[in-house]
Amino acid sequence: MQEGMWQDADLLALIAFVLSVILVASLLVNRLYVYFKMPALDVSLTPSQKCFYGSLCQVSARRAIVLSSVSVTQLSGFQPRYSKWSASYRKLKAQKFDFVLYDRRNFSSLAVIEFEGDKSSNKISSEIEDICRKSNLAVYRVPASSVNKLDEIDALLFPEESARFIRLDNGFQVPARYADDDEKLVSS
Repeated sequence: MQEGMWQDADLLALIAFVLSVILVASLLVNRLYVYFKMPALDVSLTPSQKCFYGSLCQVSARRAIVLSSVSVTQLSGFQPRYSKWSASYRKLKAQKFDFVLYDRRNFSSLAVIEFEGDKSSNKISSEIEDICRKSNLAVYRVPASSVNKLDEIDALLFPEESARFIRLDNGFQVPARYADDDEKLVSS
């Protein structure tokens, strides 16, 4: 009779151990998921801004890094004139650019892009434009009509480089290296 009780106790201890291991593993996996999950695109962006972000990423691939909702104080080369605890500094910090292009090699700010498509109250002021001008940053205002026009965005942001996107007669846009092949196919 004593052997049966020990076997039952061992079985209960084994079940308790397995359940505790499963509980610890599930808590650990949950914590790791929260820590390592991929960051989502900024939730404050509207659907048209997200679409424009995708277009910007296509146009600036291998040339620049695109970040969204960047605070004025986060720009590289920003020299604050105010104390970090002053109301003016907090006002500047609250102002956000829709998109900022950064150089891929040294992460310096290249340009500020304001998307003019939405009825957003977060438009940059003349003081902020002065800060951008002093920092040698170009400020581009892109209308909503050019959200999917990769060739226009490419010509606006990178005018010194050759066009990377060509608009065909049928309205499709293709990378410039494939444009000759497509024209040959259309003509034949």
